[in-house]
Amino acid sequence: MPSAAGAVLLAGGWLSFAVIANEVMIPSDFSLVLVALTIAEVIGRLLVTGWVSIDRETHLFSWSHSLASIMLRWVAFVAMLGVLFAVAPMPLLIGQPISMLYIAGASLALSVSNLAAAQRSALHQNRYNIFPLRMVFAAALLWGLDEISEIDAGLLLSALLLLWLAVAVTLLQGLPSPFSEVGSPRQPQLRKTVLAFGPALLKVADILILPCVLSPVPAAGYIGMRAGGLLTIFTLSSVQAATRERLKRNSAPSLAAEFAADAARLNLGLLLIGGGVSVGILVIQPYITPHFSPFASGDVTVLLWILLGALAPALLGAAPVLLSLTGHRREWALISFVGVLLLAALTYSLRISTPLGLAQVYAAVQLATIACAALIIGRTRGVWPGLTAVLFRRIRLT
Repeated sequence: MPSAAGAVLLAGGWLSFAVIANEVMIPSDFSLVLVALTIAEVIGRLLVTGWVSIDRETHLFSWSHSLASIMLRWVAFVAMLGVLFAVAPMPLLIGQPISMLYIAGASLALSVSNLAAAQRSALHQNRYNIFPLRMVFAAALLWGLDEISEIDAGLLLSALLLLWLAVAVTLLQGLPSPFSEVGSPRQPQLRKTVLAFGPALLKVADILILPCVLSPVPAAGYIGMRAGGLLTIFTLSSVQAATRERLKRNSAPSLAAEFAADAARLNLGLLLIGGGVSVGILVIQPYITPHFSPFASGDVTVLLWILLGALAPALLGAAPVLLSLTGHRREWALISFVGVLLLAALTYSLRISTPLGLAQVYAAVQLATIACAALIIGRTRGVWPGLTAVLFRRIRLT
């Protein structure tokens, strides 16, 4: 299934689920379910970061290596969650052990489903790839439960966990044995996954911190605003993906002038397209949020800060993409890991306890990391980042 179609199906499923949940659940339960769903989805994607891309790029797959990596990451996440739950109050999980159990179980089930879906895509078995439809199934499950009983957060999260397990089992049917070694050696794969993990973690670090700083209703409001930023991020990523092959062809040092010109066009395009999408989000936000109880009291200032962070590649240039194409993936991975640590340190040291504070820290860290990446690409390839792209042919470092 094409990624664009899958994204549309997934977005439609999330919207359908939110509309139904808003009608049949009280705001506090709806908020708790929404936050738990989001965190489990984020962790599930992080668990397979790198392995899915290797499968898509090389069509080679090693179940034992990939599953071992997933389990190792999952154990680390669960251990970290357990330690935080034991030593520090977590507003999101106080009195809600089912939420922690759901996040732990669902993240593993979703990661296995994601990996199996990628393998189906590589083997051209898309006919039975139901992974993009999972939230449509969740919306149907919610509607069915409402018809037979009164719904609370515990009941719905338990039912959703069973649903994700069923999806995982379905996707695994017909695939090669997990113990069939047909992939490339482990070390090159591990190196690639580590380089991909840092940037992926940086994109969602603020969501992973939510349980430690916000209670369910404010956290759900933050996620609602973050969804607006996600639309901007998806748009910018699509633009960068469309130009990636051209940039790659001109990435050799002997084609420095062509590379600088292409990078300038990309940076200017990101600024114009990303800015337009963000303005559109700000325009429609007042018409959408009042209809969803957890978002009704959301502060538009939170959305502004989130959009500022999402627009970092448009304001300061597509430096991460340019770094990856010019042999500097290790530098960007290191910057990303430092950015994650910086976000956690700022959140803790500043005693962040509001959506606005978290949005400001998110924006600051995103801008800082992209600025560092832009400095590296500027000094190594002579490409001025971001807003200076309006100068086009004058973009050079001497």
